[in-house]
Amino acid sequence: MDYNHGYTTDGHGLPSSNETRVHLRVMFDNKLNFNSHVSAIAHKAHVRASLILRTFVTRDRTVLVKAFIT
Repeated sequence: MDYNHGYTTDGHGLPSSNETRVHLRVMFDNKLNFNSHVSAIAHKAHVRASLILRTFVTRDRTVLVKAFIT
């Protein structure tokens, strides 16, 4: 974290950040892009899909889709 902006409270420096989370846990960076948010959601989906494919014996698409949605 960067402490060079000069913001303080009670003599203690406050860190600055390039990203922040807003309502509904959406992440924005200092340029109001949400690429990191989309990337994090895609990563979570990939991890869940991989877990479902490793766990379930069936390869029936309807069963796998229901498992992923649930």
